[in-house]
Amino acid sequence: MTTRVGKLLFTIGLSVVIALSLSLLPGTGERSSEEQNLQAVVSLAYGRKLNDENLVDYVARMPFTLGIRSLDWREPILYVDFYLQEGSVNRDRIFTDIRHICEFGTRTMRNVEQVLVRLYDTRSPNGHLLLAISADRSDATMSELGEDIEQDDAEQYVKQLFHVQSTARWNQLFGEV
Repeated sequence: MTTRVGKLLFTIGLSVVIALSLSLLPGTGERSSEEQNLQAVVSLAYGRKLNDENLVDYVARMPFTLGIRSLDWREPILYVDFYLQEGSVNRDRIFTDIRHICEFGTRTMRNVEQVLVRLYDTRSPNGHLLLAISADRSDATMSELGEDIEQDDAEQYVKQLFHVQSTARWNQLFGEV
């Protein structure tokens, strides 16, 4: 009995020492809060391959202000339909959410070749399409090859890297893309 208790205490002590040692390791440098959020999502125990079992877990942890109308994974394409929620009508936030999901798919996940995003004005099935975005892995890779894209302007980033189409309804609500 005392041997078991001794082994248990030894295991707990070793776990505490390992945890403290890991907490003292230096970080990988300064990161923006957006990069930290994306890294937190990717640090799930699933690795960097998207599948039916981990799709919802990944996306549920992403800091979206847009609502998710539907989400579908048919390898190698990730389909995401967003809708405007009350308070998420800010154009900058819309493009930030679109940028996050496109980068998540094309840069973070190894088995996603394309992310297709649609934005609707409501969650209702009768909602109007506002934007359609096609993000290909090859487009995301091009930015790594030296294109000078402003990292802080999510709209400019999305428009320069990916294929964006707007509707007349988008133009009514937000102006030209």
